[in-house]
Amino acid sequence: MPNSHDDDKSQRVFNVLQKRQQKRSWCFPDPNLFSSNAICTSKYNPVTFLPLNLFEQFHRLSNVYFLVISVLQFLPISPMSPTSWIPLSFVLVLNMVREAIEDYSRAQMDKEINNRVVHVVECNEKGNIA
Repeated sequence: MPNSHDDDKSQRVFNVLQKRQQKRSWCFPDPNLFSSNAICTSKYNPVTFLPLNLFEQFHRLSNVYFLVISVLQFLPISPMSPTSWIPLSFVLVLNMVREAIEDYSRAQMDKEINNRVVHVVECNEKGNIA
């Protein structure tokens, strides 16, 4: 009994492969089987900019240190007034602006590269490159 099930499964796989081979020419596979050639080197989109940027910035030990000091200064037992958040926020905002400008320029370059004119090599019905 298990053999008939295995035979049925292999028959289905063969039929799918046979249909795929009928759709494509011998020199180029079906374009639906492959992903796009579009280039995307930008790191952020408008939704993910703030969380990803903050996540990357707090990988720096100095930013974590100043965050901890700022939080400690807000506690009532702290003898100092909470002022260390000013330089921390200044550094974070400055880095965010720099990253936004760099990512925007990367996105513009990607757009320029993806819109370039290219020459496509195609096969004719006989399988020769046209």
